[in-house]
Amino acid sequence: MIQETFSDARISRIDLDSMQKSQQMTKTLKSFSEGKIQILIGTQMIAKGLDFPNTTLVGIINADLGLHLPDFRAGENVFQLIYQAAGRAGRGNKEGDVIIQTYSPDDLAIKCAASLDFKKFYQTALTERKELKYPPFSWLAKVELTGPGFDSVLCLAEKIGQSLSKPYKGLDILGPTPCYIGKIRRQFRFHIIFKSIKKLDPNGTKLHSYINMNFYDYLKKYRMGNNKLSIHMDPLSLI
Repeated sequence: MIQETFSDARISRIDLDSMQKSQQMTKTLKSFSEGKIQILIGTQMIAKGLDFPNTTLVGIINADLGLHLPDFRAGENVFQLIYQAAGRAGRGNKEGDVIIQTYSPDDLAIKCAASLDFKKFYQTALTERKELKYPPFSWLAKVELTGPGFDSVLCLAEKIGQSLSKPYKGLDILGPTPCYIGKIRRQFRFHIIFKSIKKLDPNGTKLHSYINMNFYDYLKKYRMGNNKLSIHMDPLSLI
């Protein structure tokens, strides 16, 4: 469709499928920088750290795709992506335009990114995280359970949830619940999230001690079968 619309333009793409070797990406970026390629289509791979002075138009499709994921960093990730992608246009002497396609034009992350208002987004996001006890106001830990059988992983997750010792003051425990992406590579996934408020646990030692006390001998306490347990301190994603 794009080729039909811009029949006179040379078009290329950059994504994991089209760029199997690093040399291919370097060659494509060089051609785009030199004007041999007029339209470049890509994923997040081309949103960061690239400087093309002659780029005057950037279009961001489905900008809100990750906005409603059940992760406290979802808004931040969308804001960051738009903010960085928008910065690819008008970096030289020529003015640039940015077109953002979204189904949530009134969302704070979209509006702040579109207006490049970093300060407003930062202040609002920080207030929300404080109310919900998420970083930087708490320490996080995630215990993830995986296995080939749904019922088996569910049973294990429930047993662990029931056997956890009483949480100390300032510790919130969420779950066990199925992960948002419930199955990866034929492995079903459940997790338990632990949030420890920094005011009552300034160094995170209480959370570490609690996790260690409840899971250091999990192989003896639970019948794991074909299931696996992994512990993530300060996880980058809750998905």
